[in-house]
Amino acid sequence: MALPFTVTTITVPLLLVDTAGISIRQPIRTGFGCASRISVSTTIWPSSAPYTDQKLSPWPVVFQIKELSVPFTLNGNFVFDATWRQPKSQFVVTGALGPVRIQSESFPVPADNDTTVTASGFTFYETDVPNAPFKCVGNWKWTITHIPPLARPAAVPVASKQLTCIEAYFFLGGIAPPFKTFHIAELLRLIVLDLIEVNAIVGDPVLGYASHIAWKMWWFGGIAYGGIQPLRYDCLTGNTWYTRWLDNTGNRLAFDLDLFLQRKQEWCNCHDLACIIQVCCAALGKNTTNHSFIETTRFFAQPFGYIPCGPLFGWRDYINVNNPFWMGTNGLQKDMEQMDPNRTWFDNHSWVQFGAERDQRILDITHGLMAGTAYTIFAGDETVAQYLNTSTEQGFSGRSHILGPHMGTRPGDLTLCF
Repeated sequence: MALPFTVTTITVPLLLVDTAGISIRQPIRTGFGCASRISVSTTIWPSSAPYTDQKLSPWPVVFQIKELSVPFTLNGNFVFDATWRQPKSQFVVTGALGPVRIQSESFPVPADNDTTVTASGFTFYETDVPNAPFKCVGNWKWTITHIPPLARPAAVPVASKQLTCIEAYFFLGGIAPPFKTFHIAELLRLIVLDLIEVNAIVGDPVLGYASHIAWKMWWFGGIAYGGIQPLRYDCLTGNTWYTRWLDNTGNRLAFDLDLFLQRKQEWCNCHDLACIIQVCCAALGKNTTNHSFIETTRFFAQPFGYIPCGPLFGWRDYINVNNPFWMGTNGLQKDMEQMDPNRTWFDNHSWVQFGAERDQRILDITHGLMAGTAYTIFAGDETVAQYLNTSTEQGFSGRSHILGPHMGTRPGDLTLCF
């Protein structure tokens, strides 16, 4: 008969700062408006009120990876029999979630009749910890293992049968701007990859994550996301719905993140989408050199130009759109002859650039491009030169005006509001 091993609580420090003053546990906010709160609980799983939803824990936590440490403390009970109580015997506790393995420090087996188990000093082991943010969300399996003295038999490890759902995120560095003092749980749940997904990235994890964010936002919404309202590009007016201008130059925008996460508006435009991409990249925090894991800049251009055939954001059923404001044109034609006098164009536009200064890449999910019978979006594969050559029709003269390609291009600032 198996010995009983039960977990009563899993706790984390309220505040943990290393010798350099870096906050290893970082603040995270859940909820919106008056119902929002910063998670400050030290208990992230209690047996008195067990939580088994593998996606939405009431107690999410964010840690900076420091020397592979995982600052959990597990409290529980275990009936140590005679085999375990050999002189100088010790025990360790291991936790497992998919490919993730953590192991505590070793502790002496307690005195007779003491069934208390307290394990801390966990670190990752037998785990390929990436140089990128990742999440460990789900039901952890805990096992207590006997470490006997030399030349003595070891007792059989015993696993707890309890489900301990934990939502934990592991970042390389601190919080990145425009975030200032806390992470947003609802945003991390959308974009942070688990260990298997991160380790499946081929090549640079920054490029891999950037591409993931672009495609994630492109497809976000609908039945696969709990029925949350998908967004569509505003093909009538092209107005901003989640951002507001802070000046009349196009340089400074304020983005309402809570409004976006709750999908209060059905429509969006290119400036909204550029801010969404920037905020998602910033949510991954900083790297080990205290720079943003994905350093981004939003660029604004006026004028921009006529777009080649491809799908507009949110209108994936129409893949041959070259008339972006078709709702306001006669006949509601989404694709028109190149020289049609009623064909509309992007008077201005925003997109995002990231990467090394001499190898900037593009993130732009406003409008895709046809590639044969399929389409693609600007998800980090294209250089700036490639983007400027393909995002608009080059050398195309309009009726009474000639559009220079992307005249007035300039970087812009982003302000975050809630």
